[in-house]
Amino acid sequence: MRKALSVLVVLVLAACSSDEPPPEDHVFRTQTDALKKAQEVEKKTLEQADRMRQQLDAIDTSGQDKE
Repeated sequence: MRKALSVLVVLVLAACSSDEPPPEDHVFRTQTDALKKAQEVEKKTLEQADRMRQQLDAIDTSGQDKE
């Protein structure tokens, strides 16, 4: 009985698996698209903040009195 149940479980799992990639269009498509866009915006915002920080550092160092 136990052996038959094990074989049945293996067959069910094998029948459910697929070599095809999951479809691109799915229920949460709008949410995943929004998440990707938000990640891109965050990346650009961080890059801009880093450039601004570098510019401010350059102004601070050039404006200091040298002794």
